[in-house]
Amino acid sequence: MKDSSIQDADRFIGWCSGFKKNTFGCSIKSIKAKCYLYFLGIVSIFFRRKAVSVEACEVLLLQASEKVVGYNRKSAFKKQLVESGVLMKEVPMLTISKVFLSRSLYGEVEHKGFKYFFLQCYAKYLVTKYRPKVILNDRNGALLSVFLKEEVENIGGVLVQLAHATTTEGSRKLALNHYHYYFLFGMSSYDALLKRDVMVGDSKAVIVGSHMVDKTFDIPPETFENKTILLLGVGPDREKEDVGIKNYELIFEWVCTRPDLTLMIKAHPRSDLSFWLEKSTSHQNIKVFDKKVLLSEAFRVAGAVISISSNAIIEAALSRRPLICVDRTGGDDIFSFEKIYGEIAKNAFEIDRSYEDIVQNYDENLERSERFSNYHLSHGFDGLDNTVSAVQMLLKNKEVDFLPLKAK
Repeated sequence: MKDSSIQDADRFIGWCSGFKKNTFGCSIKSIKAKCYLYFLGIVSIFFRRKAVSVEACEVLLLQASEKVVGYNRKSAFKKQLVESGVLMKEVPMLTISKVFLSRSLYGEVEHKGFKYFFLQCYAKYLVTKYRPKVILNDRNGALLSVFLKEEVENIGGVLVQLAHATTTEGSRKLALNHYHYYFLFGMSSYDALLKRDVMVGDSKAVIVGSHMVDKTFDIPPETFENKTILLLGVGPDREKEDVGIKNYELIFEWVCTRPDLTLMIKAHPRSDLSFWLEKSTSHQNIKVFDKKVLLSEAFRVAGAVISISSNAIIEAALSRRPLICVDRTGGDDIFSFEKIYGEIAKNAFEIDRSYEDIVQNYDENLERSERFSNYHLSHGFDGLDNTVSAVQMLLKNKEVDFLPLKAK
């Protein structure tokens, strides 16, 4: 186990343990985390495999969880990789209990860095079993990636962090940068990472665009006469917080004053839809899309799109739809919406003002959408093709164009 891997893992645990450095509370959390890792390391000694059956592949797509695999959000990306002749395996990052139950552990006991023995054994098991040339990791802030990088490097492979959204938010998980390559959506993501106070580890940032965007988002613009407004729902965690609850209530309050408009809801894949399903039963101008409806299909029916904090606002802009951003809670403007596009509506009056601006200046709003998507999403509709091409270059041991992303 490399000293640099141990140091980066220690630093990341310390950073994630509290909001303030060198505080007593932060130290206690860090100590608890490390004690738990020592415990896992001791238990791992008795659950290790003596041998691992090999199921070799070229690309190992490591998803954040079994649930994420079930959502199949990367279906087009996986299909294109396979059709291009790449031998790919997709596996979820298992929970600790399932790692032990399946005995997905392999490796010799090392005294140096023993507190990370569990993570090292899990990483070694994955690399030994699948022998990948490229690992595509989906999960932000996964401490396992520190040891995956070391293990795959030992067999001449590389670890790629495959961003599934922009990296403009302030999440502490995004401080982890211990990869060979970091595939990013656009320059806004790179700029945001450069501005962070802490980055743990070094990587090469590759501006590939979004692997979830293809030419299905190349949709002709609508006109101001289209009275259908699409609302992009927030994730299930945020639906329980003020940012979801208060903003849903605000948008509902506004749409009740506009019976001439139809509000269509495109929920987050993990949302239970309870708020809007209830409202749709008593309000004819509120309708909810079936979860099976693709995002690009939802954009086709919309004359404008409302977003609270959804990354899908970028795809909406790319799909030539005018935008309305709503946030009555005063949260961070993680997409630089006010700088690039226009005001963030904080009440029903401001939502109405934003909508009327779209009606009066539809073409100008389309130009703003184009500027917005260009900043956040490089390569536009070719994001999927570009990402697949970058993976293929790595498989051929060719260097890809990159920007440095250094530790600090």
